[in-house]
Amino acid sequence: MRKFVICLVMLLLVSSPASACIGARQAAMGWAGVAISDDATASYWNPAAMVWAKDGVMYDNFLDRTAVAAKVGNVGLHYVKEWDKAYCAIGYGHQLSNNTSIGVNVGLANYGNSRDELFTDVSYIHHVGELTFGVLAQNFSNIRPEIAYTSNFLTVTAGFYDLFDVCKNYNDDGASVRDFHSGVELRPVSFLALRSGYNSDYENLIYGAGIKLSFLSIDFVHMEEDYCSVTFKF
Repeated sequence: MRKFVICLVMLLLVSSPASACIGARQAAMGWAGVAISDDATASYWNPAAMVWAKDGVMYDNFLDRTAVAAKVGNVGLHYVKEWDKAYCAIGYGHQLSNNTSIGVNVGLANYGNSRDELFTDVSYIHHVGELTFGVLAQNFSNIRPEIAYTSNFLTVTAGFYDLFDVCKNYNDDGASVRDFHSGVELRPVSFLALRSGYNSDYENLIYGAGIKLSFLSIDFVHMEEDYCSVTFKF
C-alpha cells in the first residue's frame, strides 16, 4: 500500500494545472472547507483538522488541473498548480483537548516568476456537540473563519474568505477577493451525499454529489464547469 501511494502521488504531481482551492465536496458547498474537511483535503483547508481526519490521498480534477493532498497521522501535505501560480506545503495538527486542536502549514509558492516565496498558515478547530468552529489564517493575513453543524444526515456550513479584506492590498488593481460562502450536504443513505452551495463571487447555483465507499470517495461538482475529485483512504 505504501508503494502504491508513493507512486500515485508522483504520477499526479506531473499532471496538468489546478484550481486554487481543493476538493469537489468543498467546491459544491460554496468553497467551504475550513470547518468540514475530514480527509486528506484537511491538509489544505485546516491543518488542525488533521488530528481527526481520515488518512489518505486526494486527487482533484482529471482533465486540466492539478491538486494533490495526502495525510497520514497528524501530518499532511498538498500541492496545487494552476496557470499563474503553484504552491506546496507540509502541515501538522496538534490536539490540545478532546475537542480542540491547532495546526500549521509551511510551504513555498511561486506566482508566475522564478522566485519562490515562503509562506506559513496557522489554524484552529473546536467541536461543541454537533457544532464545529474553524479558522484558517492563510499566510497569517487571509483570515478564513467558518462554522458548521453536522448530524448523521445533514451538514450545514458558512464562512468568509479574507474576512478583513486584506488580500486586495496585494492585487495590482486593488480589487477585493473577500467572499461569503455557505453550503448544505444531505446524506439520505450512507454512501450518497447531495450538495449545494452559495458563493458571493459566483452568479450561478453551485451543486454536486458524492459517492462514498469504505476505501474510496468520488465527489462531483457543477460550477462554471463540471469536475470531480477522488480520495483514496487507507
